[in-house]
Amino acid sequence: MSAPGESRRYALQSIAVRSRGDRLIARYLMDALDCIRCGRLDEADRHIGRARELAPGFFEVRRIEALLRVEEANYVAARDCYEAALDLEPRHAPLRLFFAKFLLRHLSDEDGALGQLREALKLDPGATELLLEAARVNLYLSNFEEARRALDGLMERENAATPWERRKLLDLDLQYHSRLAERELAEHDAAGALTHLKRLRASYERIPEASRDEKTAKTVSKVLPTAASCHSRLEGTLRAAALEFWEWLAETAGRPRLPASEGTLSGTVVRLLGSYGFLTTDDGAELYFAAPLDRPVEVGDRVTFALGSNSVGPCAQNVQRSVQGMPRSPQT
Repeated sequence: MSAPGESRRYALQSIAVRSRGDRLIARYLMDALDCIRCGRLDEADRHIGRARELAPGFFEVRRIEALLRVEEANYVAARDCYEAALDLEPRHAPLRLFFAKFLLRHLSDEDGALGQLREALKLDPGATELLLEAARVNLYLSNFEEARRALDGLMERENAATPWERRKLLDLDLQYHSRLAERELAEHDAAGALTHLKRLRASYERIPEASRDEKTAKTVSKVLPTAASCHSRLEGTLRAAALEFWEWLAETAGRPRLPASEGTLSGTVVRLLGSYGFLTTDDGAELYFAAPLDRPVEVGDRVTFALGSNSVGPCAQNVQRSVQGMPRSPQT
């Protein structure tokens, strides 16, 4: 997917040499980078100072200084350095990418980052690094149409992608469907949310097994609350489809399965930890519940409950001790 040399051009540690005369300056800047990596910040500052004396108009001097200021946690000065570098060389697409990542990571400025990426894409429209980052920032900002365009453009070249690029692309595609499902649910469209959960599953199953890892599973598991809410809000065949998705999610992300029954369910209290506890359903799933203060329960009690969801996933609600519960353990 990346053109020859593109990865090196967009590497943070790469120095863009304009002419033979820049080679000495680049040497000072490479030494500064080595010092930054080793934590020798004062020494790095001296190398950068020497480079600035020799080539005050070389934009890379100010960019490397920005990296130093970031290591010093002086983000205001780092931003000034990036802006000074852009004043010197506004048409260098990698510089705008680096500035965008800085704005996003250290200043939480998503709009500013997206502005830099849009300018960079005007300079280098097909750059993989730019398209990946633009898709990511657009997802943060819920610009789903723009994110989809970037992802679709990259997927057309997926076969030429490096393993890292393909993994990043597929992870962003999972995030796209996850965030759209969350939005649909927030707008009270549980059926629409379920549609995107199904697309997320299809996207996941496109990933070769060898490429699935903990990060991929973590991305998928983030839809747990959305899936649980869909199951509790839908009825009939859609509810059955939500349950089927949850069963797949349970197997994929190693999560407990939802009880197969609906309505009032029953189970046994297995742990109490102050204001909350856990019960095991008759189907073998373990669910969290908030301990009912007005209807105390104890470990070993048989209880009835309704299936609900919280920010983590499915949980038991309206927990009540069964009239015909199991005998309590004798007090010792």
